[in-house]
Amino acid sequence: MENNEQIDFTKCTYLSYPMQTGKALYLKMKKENESNITDFCAQNSQKAKWIKEYNHKKSFDFVQKSIENFDKIINPGKMVFVLTGKWGGKWESESFLKTDLYLIDKYAEQIVFFEDWYYSLGCVEEFKLASDKNIKMYECFQNHSSNRYYWDIYIELTPKYIKSCFEKAIEFFKMCGIQKINSAKAKAKEDEESICEQFRNYILIYTK
Repeated sequence: MENNEQIDFTKCTYLSYPMQTGKALYLKMKKENESNITDFCAQNSQKAKWIKEYNHKKSFDFVQKSIENFDKIINPGKMVFVLTGKWGGKWESESFLKTDLYLIDKYAEQIVFFEDWYYSLGCVEEFKLASDKNIKMYECFQNHSSNRYYWDIYIELTPKYIKSCFEKAIEFFKMCGIQKINSAKAKAKEDEESICEQFRNYILIYTK
């Protein structure tokens, strides 16, 4: 599984990892039999805060190792944005996401997703852009099975692997209010590119 020789550590690399959503939120909603992510976060502010703190702790080692391993990185979780004068106001999630997508579009030569990224709305939106622009994409796994504390394994996102990610994410997408998920089409067609197309299409479409 260790394919680290495939990745170019000298390129400008964008780090993509869950911040507000992610697998922890998905599992908590599933456990509590919740079906609408917007309502859940609005009515459970403490749980939503816990999710953000959990995501930060889980991704900390990934970010630190990336800083050590890569020559040039863009780490969206550590950026500070200030609005003053006529631009003054509060930064919302949508504002951060637009800025992140701009950075990917303008500067990223490759993107590294942290494990379970497909349970994050922001990460999947970043996947969509990177896929549309044919930016090289990898997923980073932390291997804790060695005598060392851990090492990072980078796997390139291929259409076959993306298909497995999509299948895992379908239920989470529905929780997020995705209008339609055509999983039958995905299973009926062996064309792996159709899987990528579905992944690109079913992002951030909230029910009102």
